[in-house]
Amino acid sequence: MDLCIACCSKRFMCQISDRSLKEIPQIEMPLHMIIEIQMGVTGVQEKWYKLVD
Repeated sequence: MDLCIACCSKRFMCQISDRSLKEIPQIEMPLHMIIEIQMGVTGVQEKWYKLVD
């Protein structure tokens, strides 16, 4: 289940940040994080929040 969530998260990040699908395996997607995504004129801004230490 965790693998599926990580794959979907990586694909979503590629789509919103203009990365190619070939970059999916290299995208770091840590567990127990919330990602705040803001779309703007200059592009996508990401803020990462750690839930668990």
